[in-house]
Formats: sequence, structure tokens, C-alpha cells
Amino acid sequence: MILLLLFIVNFLGSSDSEQNKEEVIPQEELIKDVIVEVTTTKTVVKQDEKTVTEHLVILNDANSPKKIEQNKDTFIDPIIVKENNLYSYKRKKKCYLLTYNKDSKPVLDLIKSKNISIVKEFNTNTKGISFCVEDDSIIDALRNHPNVTHFEEDKIYKASSIQYPISRHLFLINNYLNYVFNSYFFDNAVFRALQIDKLFRYLLGSYNYYYSGKGTRLYMLDTTVDVRHNVVNMSMKDKSCHEHGNTALDMIVNKTKGFASDAKVVVLDGVDCDGTISLSGILHQLEQINPIEKSTLLLFGVSGPHSELLNEAVDTLSKKGLIVISPSGNNHDNGCYYSPGSAKTSLTVGSLDKHANISEFSNFGSCVRVYSLGEEISYTKNTRGTSYSAATVASAILMFLEKYPVASFDKVWEFINANSYLNGNTHLVFKIPFLSKEKTTSFSSDSNRYGLVEIYVYYVLPVYLFVGILFLMYWLYNKMKRRNTQTRREYIIEPNLRHH
Repeated sequence: MILLLLFIVNFLGSSDSEQNKEEVIPQEELIKDVIVEVTTTKTVVKQDEKTVTEHLVILNDANSPKKIEQNKDTFIDPIIVKENNLYSYKRKKKCYLLTYNKDSKPVLDLIKSKNISIVKEFNTNTKGISFCVEDDSIIDALRNHPNVTHFEEDKIYKASSIQYPISRHLFLINNYLNYVFNSYFFDNAVFRALQIDKLFRYLLGSYNYYYSGKGTRLYMLDTTVDVRHNVVNMSMKDKSCHEHGNTALDMIVNKTKGFASDAKVVVLDGVDCDGTISLSGILHQLEQINPIEKSTLLLFGVSGPHSELLNEAVDTLSKKGLIVISPSGNNHDNGCYYSPGSAKTSLTVGSLDKHANISEFSNFGSCVRVYSLGEEISYTKNTRGTSYSAATVASAILMFLEKYPVASFDKVWEFINANSYLNGNTHLVFKIPFLSKEKTTSFSSDSNRYGLVEIYVYYVLPVYLFVGILFLMYWLYNKMKRRNTQTRREYIIEPNLRHH
């Protein structure tokens, strides 16, 4: 009886072991599942794509079937590898920026004692460093250090994706209040096909100017641009990898699209080819603006989260005499929540549509000083953004700085205000500026106001032209109708005789 019980137990145990043996997943399939899971994680956060890819390479290299056969004794359990990699992926080091007071030694000594590598150091516009660390205790110690004045996590900023004949872009700006040109009947498929808008721009789109930004300098923080006359990239590259910088540059120095064709442009091309740059990268690029000469302008091509460090750097540059122009951002939000547009000394520009209404994507609010056209930059490209609005205003200021080289920020704003009008008591609309030859202290003569001649050219004459076009089309229609009547032939239908 006892032997029978032992036999049954042994039989059941062998069956369970065989069943378990059948359920064991081959290592190759297990590794395949792990790789698929990690690869899927690759699409979670774009900026961590490289890290996950490196984890994937480790799995493929260490745990490939060939490696397992060669190193059975040192085989690494792929489940453990997967968990460790996902943990390190989630715990990837974050980067931070801090500024310190005059006594920076205690802060730097603490950084050094924790074996933390300094990524960037800032000495010109702000005193501080950027670094990467994942230990929360170190972060808290630095954040609460008595010698640290500001402490922020590094952030990402994005690129916010036209004189005679006058370009479409400037033509629309010049006709914000012209309800003949700036109406839906004018912007239709027939007029576009017949190039009627080009005809109007040739006949009525002249723009007289006496200054072109000669003797001025523009620093443009944007993507790399195609090098041309008076334009250089700080990286010394010759070709662009993103259209954002080139489009903004054309609206500044292009002879038919901008106002400052003779300005010298230095592109702080730290913005990556995907149109992004970190906060530490921006501060590093601003370190290269030194010394600041007269008639110098800084144009930001990016906008991002609010940052006290960035706003402080902008204010420091402004105190040195630099005029700073910033886009408000493309988030359809309060512009005071974003930098550098929320800096006190920044001339922040929002975007308008062709009817002088705030664009649906543009940031707005008390931090946005003026608005300019940021849509319909061209027919061929669906390009729009507050960066292009800011570029138009920057181009006009460069023209102004040629006439008034030592003008202060207040004088620049007085010029912008004189060449703008209030739309519906809600926002200030920038028009095409005018600068007289005379060196006046008042900007009343440098404002683009409508006189009797302008009223006739922009209102009465277009009506006559439109009525004339209608009569011409009616005459052509009647002429073709009479010709068809004269050449018409009558045909007599004969009966089919085969049926009779």
C-alpha cells in the first residue's frame, strides 16, 4: 500500500515537472518580448529617445541568443535588465541652473564635493552654472543654499513655423484699414489666378524710405541661416537646417520684404534643427553678446515657459543699452506666463491676422506691447507665428536706429507707438513705419498717417479700378455672345427613311 502511494506521488510530481517544462518560455522569445516593450517606450518622451535606444543596444548586445550560448554561466536575466533599464529611464538625471551672489566659492565647493560636473558656466549677463543631477538631497541643498540667488530646472524653448513692388506681407500691413483690399472679395481664387493682387501691388504698393539699417547690428537668436551679405552664423556654418531662421531673416534684411537690408546680422544659432533650445543653451548664447555697441538689437526667435533667470538676463542686457525684441509665443495664452516675453524691458510682439485681429494662436495680455502681422507671410508656405511678427517690428527699429543711433528704449517705443493705432481699444496694431529725412526730436512727422492723397489712393482709386474691371468683364461677355450668334448654324434633322 505504501509503495502504491509513493508511486502515485512520484507520477504526479513527474507530470507537474513535465508540464512546467512545457510552459518555460524560450530565452529568445523572452528577449524578443523585452525588446519590443522597451522599443515601445521609445515613443513616450522624445528627448529621452537616445537613452532608451542605448538601453535597447545593451539588451541586444548582452542578451542576444549567440551571446547566451557563449556565456551561459554569466547570463544576465533579461527581466532584471528590463526592470533596471526602465528604472534608470524614469530616473534620468534632470538638469538645473542656479545663480549665486558674489561669494560663489561655497556653492562651487559643494558641487565639487558631490562629484557633479558643471555643464555650462555663465559670467557675462548673469553669474551662475548649469548642471545635471538626480539626487534629491543634493537638489534641496543647492536650492536652499544661502549663496544661491535663483534655482530653476532647465527648460526647453521652441521657435515661435516681406520696396517696390511691395510684398504681399507688407501690402496687407499697409491696408489693415482698407476694406476694399483687405476684404474677402479681394482674397479669392479668381483674383489669385489672374494675379490681380500683384497688379495692385505694382500700381499702388510703393513704399518710400530713406533709411535701411546701415550702421546697425542685430543679434538674432534662432536656427542657423543661409549665409549672405552682412549675415554670419556664430557657429560659422554656411547652410541652414530649418526654415524658421531664414524666414525671419528675410523679413528683416530682404529688400522687398523688410526695412533693414543694410543691417549687419549675427545669428546666435544655438537653436537645434528641430526648432528647440534649452534654457541653459539660451543663456550660453547670450554670453556671446559682448561688448554691446550702439544701435544694437537682440531679436529672440524662441519662446517658452516663464523663467526668472532668463528675464533677469534680458533686463541685464537692456541696462547695457541693448534693445530686446521678443515674440509673445504661440500658445493662445497670457503672455506673462512665458519668457523672454514677460521680461520687464522686453518689447514683446504678438501676431495679427490680415484684418488686424489678434491671431487665434498668439499669446496676449498686458505683457504684449504691440501686435503685427504674423500670418499669410507668403502664398507658397503655410507659415505663421509670433516670431515673424517680432521680426517685422525689429526690422523697423533697425531702420529707426540708423537715423537715431543712440536712441533709448523709451524713444524706440515712442517711434513704434507713433506708427501704430489702437484697434477696438483692445490692442495696438503696428503699421508700415515712416521716417522723414529731417532729424526731428518729435516723431509726429515720422508717423504713417492717412492724408487726402492716401485716402484717394487707397480707397477711391481701388473702387474705380474694381468697377472698371467689372465693366471690362461685362463687355467681353457680350462680345463673345454676339460672335457665337453670328457663327451659329442650323441643322435640320431628317427622318430616318428606313422606318418607312
